[in-house]
Amino acid sequence: MSATVERVFSKVPVESIKALSTNDMAVVALTIQNFMDIMFEEIKKAGFLNLEFLEKSEMFLRAVTPSYLKKEFDTLLSVFNQIEQDFQETKFYYGLTALRQLCTHETDEAKVLLDIAGIKIADYAQINSSLIIFSTHLVENIIKFVQGMRKSNQHKNTPIDELKFKINSNFQYCLLNTVAEVNMTIDKLKA
Repeated sequence: MSATVERVFSKVPVESIKALSTNDMAVVALTIQNFMDIMFEEIKKAGFLNLEFLEKSEMFLRAVTPSYLKKEFDTLLSVFNQIEQDFQETKFYYGLTALRQLCTHETDEAKVLLDIAGIKIADYAQINSSLIIFSTHLVENIIKFVQGMRKSNQHKNTPIDELKFKINSNFQYCLLNTVAEVNMTIDKLKA
């Protein structure tokens, strides 16, 4: 388990940990996958190729986790606001900020941002710490995969569409791995 996920777990009161509904896990997983598709298009539009594409993908995914300081996240948003005048009205902005809120245990703003982005969680009033742990852990597992691709010399000249395909193809593995790891961790925390 990563240090980031450990920090998230340390914030969570054990009594708030509940079993995750399959529906909510599916919605969060699809939300993250949809965000990744939007993110990939933004990175592609910016003209980043090959390893730079993977580097920027990793950076944006990392930006939604607790390991990315709030100050750095605000700086990232500020840079985008300077580059793109209507940045705060884009799906990329809403996805980035909503996932950041969800993964950093800042749930007070997450519902509004998720609603604006068209993302519905079945019973948001009952959102629990387990869902936050799940979200952060899934993003961390995706980051590990992207890091592995970036560090591998075989992807130096791989076209962006092929990189996107490889990341999306591995998403299911990351999801299954996350479900197993989070359930084991929840059981361990409750013991």
